[in-house]
Amino acid sequence: DHAGAFAAASAQGQHFRPPGGESPDHVRQRVSAWLVAAARNGSGSPLLAVTHQGVIRALLAGITGWNMIGKPPVRLADDVVHVIDVDPAGALRSIGWNVSLIDGPVGRRRTERP
Repeated sequence: DHAGAFAAASAQGQHFRPPGGESPDHVRQRVSAWLVAAARNGSGSPLLAVTHQGVIRALLAGITGWNMIGKPPVRLADDVVHVIDVDPAGALRSIGWNVSLIDGPVGRRRTERP
C-alpha cells in the first residue's frame, strides 16, 4: 500500500530516513556544518552553493524550527535563490527566501515560445 507507506514516512517529518539514505535532519546537520566551515575558512566573500530543494527544505526546517510535518512556513519557489547567513557563533539565519534574480514573477516561471 503506497499511500499508507507515504503517510507513515510523512508522519516522521525531518526524522524520516529512507533505506540506505539520510534523514532530512542528518542532511541539515551535514550541510550546516559545511556552511559554517566555509564561512569560517573563507575570505569573507559571499559563497554560492547550488543544490536541490531537498537540501533547501532541510535548511528551512533548521532555520525556522519547522518539523517537516504539514505545510512549510515558506513556500520555496523555483528559479530563485535563498540567502542564508552564518553568524559569528555559527548559527544559520535567513536573509531572504525566494529572492528573484530575474525580472518578472517569482517561482515556476513559464517561458514563452517564440
